[in-house]
Amino acid sequence: MMKKILLLIFMCICQYSIGQVQYAGCSAAIPGPYPYTLTLSGTVDDGGIIRNTYTSALPGSSCGAGVCAFRINWSLANTRWEITLSTDGGATFPAPQILYYNVAASEPNPPSINLGLWVDNLGGGCGGDGSIAILTGDVQDQVLSITEANVLAKEIIIYPNPVSNVLNIKSLKHVIKEVTIYSILGKRINHIVSNFSHINVSSLSKGMYLVQIETTDGVILNKKLLVN
Repeated sequence: MMKKILLLIFMCICQYSIGQVQYAGCSAAIPGPYPYTLTLSGTVDDGGIIRNTYTSALPGSSCGAGVCAFRINWSLANTRWEITLSTDGGATFPAPQILYYNVAASEPNPPSINLGLWVDNLGGGCGGDGSIAILTGDVQDQVLSITEANVLAKEIIIYPNPVSNVLNIKSLKHVIKEVTIYSILGKRINHIVSNFSHINVSSLSKGMYLVQIETTDGVILNKKLLVN
């Protein structure tokens, strides 16, 4: 029964990328300290399209605006991605101040600084369009259709699965930039930047994991992995 519960949790998690976003921006109005780490905190269901929400630690830490907490999420009301600042001392987001917005409808993660345009919603108060210095991690450089995503999943193969000792990753067309292995609770276990065809996983405990594969063209693919 416990295995079934864990598998169900894992399958739910696999609907979106697990991890974090590093953010630095609006330094003209909020001088830091940057970068902030925003962690996956929930999802937004936009008519069946699931988009992730990333939030910095609450309550917020000391920053140029007093106590700051940031959130990146898809606004259903405005149909766009927004980077917002908490206005109640960083405890929640009751009426957040919109710092930037981007209408590139990427899914499940927000667009990077290379996709669409992050517009300074303060009319230059943050430093102008393009003043986001850092927006890395679980962000997207391009938008994939469902068909393209399915094709990509077939073009990047992980084997054997289940695995005991050595995991191999083979890409038929794409160049792999990095591979990250997460637990089912979203904890980063291992980060690999080379030798993707021979990854030693013998130290991992038995169970389910998520393998996140990022290519050099900014595409992120998630695959389930069973270690036995």
